[in-house]
Amino acid sequence: MIRSLLKNRRGPSAAALVLAVVGVAAGAGLSACGTESTAPVSSGPTARVAFFLPHPKADRYEAIDLPHFSERLNELCPRCVVDYYNGEQDQEKQNAQFREALSKGAQVMVFDPVDSKKGASLIDEAKAKNVPVISYDRILWGKPFDYLVSFDHLEVGRQQGTSLKEAMGNAASGGSVIWINGPVTDSNAVLLSKGAKEVLGGSVKIVAEYTMPGPKWDTGVEAWLAKTVPTLASSTIAGVYCPSDVCAGMVGKALKAAGAKKLPPMTGSNADVAGLQRILDGEQYMTAYKPVPAEARLAAELAFNLVTGKRPKATSTLDNGAGTMPAFFVDTHVVTKDKIKETVLKDGFLTVNTLCAAAYTQACKTAGITE
Repeated sequence: MIRSLLKNRRGPSAAALVLAVVGVAAGAGLSACGTESTAPVSSGPTARVAFFLPHPKADRYEAIDLPHFSERLNELCPRCVVDYYNGEQDQEKQNAQFREALSKGAQVMVFDPVDSKKGASLIDEAKAKNVPVISYDRILWGKPFDYLVSFDHLEVGRQQGTSLKEAMGNAASGGSVIWINGPVTDSNAVLLSKGAKEVLGGSVKIVAEYTMPGPKWDTGVEAWLAKTVPTLASSTIAGVYCPSDVCAGMVGKALKAAGAKKLPPMTGSNADVAGLQRILDGEQYMTAYKPVPAEARLAAELAFNLVTGKRPKATSTLDNGAGTMPAFFVDTHVVTKDKIKETVLKDGFLTVNTLCAAAYTQACKTAGITE
């Protein structure tokens, strides 16, 4: 059962979204990691699990995370209730939602914060009521939580950096790079940049760098590009580090407006449809594919374990500034043009019809992508 506690929002209900999302890979569960069994129980416990997302992003959070989390928990625990909250990129709103969930008797908090540091201050309130907290997708920073379920974003950054280094070839030694960082309020963004700079920081020449102020992603990027790109010799830009596909699209547009005849290799992440289409067209080199369905289902399995009094052994750890925290990481994959078929399409993350629509039909055929 799922109860959406999102008020004054337009669009389909969470229950409708659960029914609408089909054909996406389920991913490996806790049982596959050798931890406690998560076989469904015919009657099972009655429990409330609060699930918090930071943003209603149409092609991610409410389309993928929410339905897969709810579906998997319902499979394991038909009598469990999911109380769903969306912070809509407002940490104060999310704070109030967190407290409301505690007052309603939530027994596990699965928490993806708007702001990694400010959101962590709520952990103490959950602990005071002996309610475990799963840090989901983003890391709650500076406070001890029970578990993290996420992707290893430091490794994702390294994947981005390594891919850009390979694409730049000889220019990776001293070549000019535009570098854009995600919001400092998002722990994932900080780790992405850190990982990429581990690979590239000592070799490339960063000629222009921008950091999104947050908490919203992409804030100010277009304005900064409009002011900065004309001051650069676009033909000398050998590479672009972008933390996301949306960012890469903005940079490509700005470089074209400045007269660039050919775009330099650019990184991205999230495997957005538009990003993958740019990869097909040669306007973006790579994206980091994060199998969100597997992440959401893994979080549901862990929540079920906690509801039933089990505390499985984590497969990894992470230092969140408050000590070493137990963590489960879902593997990520570099997707370049030759990898689209064997990753996002094979997993059902998106369909050939969606990717190859209209203007991209020929690009798909050239890349060997057909129904």
